[in-house]
Amino acid sequence: MSHLAAELRTIPRNRSPPPEREVLLINGNQLEVKLARLVEVKTEDSLKIGFIVYNDMASLVSDSFIDGSLRERHSTTLNSLVVTAVLGEAKSQRLPEPVELTLRHLTYKEDSQMICVYWKFNQNSSSWSQDGCHATVSNATHTTCSWNHLTSFALIMAIKAPEPAYDGVLVVLNYVLVTFSLVCLILAVLTFLLCRSIQKATTVVHLHLSLCLFSAHLLFLVGVSRSSHRVLCSVIAALLHFLFLACFSWMCLEGIQLFLLVRNLRQVKYGSRQGVRRRYLLLLGYGAPSLVVAVAASVFAEGYGSDTHCWLSRQKGFFWSFLGPVCLIIAVNCVLFVSILWILHSQLGGLNADVSKIKSTR
Repeated sequence: MSHLAAELRTIPRNRSPPPEREVLLINGNQLEVKLARLVEVKTEDSLKIGFIVYNDMASLVSDSFIDGSLRERHSTTLNSLVVTAVLGEAKSQRLPEPVELTLRHLTYKEDSQMICVYWKFNQNSSSWSQDGCHATVSNATHTTCSWNHLTSFALIMAIKAPEPAYDGVLVVLNYVLVTFSLVCLILAVLTFLLCRSIQKATTVVHLHLSLCLFSAHLLFLVGVSRSSHRVLCSVIAALLHFLFLACFSWMCLEGIQLFLLVRNLRQVKYGSRQGVRRRYLLLLGYGAPSLVVAVAASVFAEGYGSDTHCWLSRQKGFFWSFLGPVCLIIAVNCVLFVSILWILHSQLGGLNADVSKIKSTR
């Protein structure tokens, strides 16, 4: 079998009677072009229509090149030969009327969906995309697609992932426990606000950590499943991104405050001013997460939200805009923890030596 099969048609402009459409058929794949509008917009003496079917291209341009949004929603695979349609000498053209292309299936599954795609050229990374094309008719053997431009085309067979089993007990338990956490967090916030005797630098960190945890849990409870509204879902995902990053930022600041406190244990006078000032705490606690979210949104805004939940997408490694800072903060806190233990060990060792010296002098 040859690697490709091609058919070329030349339609003179002065052909009488003028044909309404032209049909090209190769190996069970059919291209149908409406000629009336094309004759009006083309100025050449004749129209040249080319139809090429690649017999081995599907194994080279595999489903790994499928647009990430399709792979995220379905299990996908190429399910037709790759074909190319050209008009004249141009490689890709917008058409006054859509062309219809009928592609033969390589295989068929009853629980699958056939998606019409075209090869979207890009300098950085080309891929199969479904923009501007849709399936009009589909049966067990063929699918007819409509396109508003000419380029290379194929069919993708998408098999929806099985829906997760609904466990009513887990859902109720989730709501009950998260609600209980919210009650405890609001009590903690009220305690830090109303009890003046405990208000100091470390209390500021605890207060804002509790506020961020409360806001993040509340928004997660009521908004993470609002995926039917795309814009609202993206906003919720961005807010959750910010709030959970803010939680980890305040955890890191708490570690820094504790490190400064332990470092100054030997001093006679120490207080909240020896830690990080409040305005710097607020700047770091909320400014750093805001910067991360702003950069992430400017680089890949489509990464916020998906068809199933309002959280970060895994496309293009976008999830690392959350996981990366979190791993960094955990690493910093581990270093601070080891440093605090080392300082305490040294200071307690010196204290024991002083106590022994005092006892010996008595």
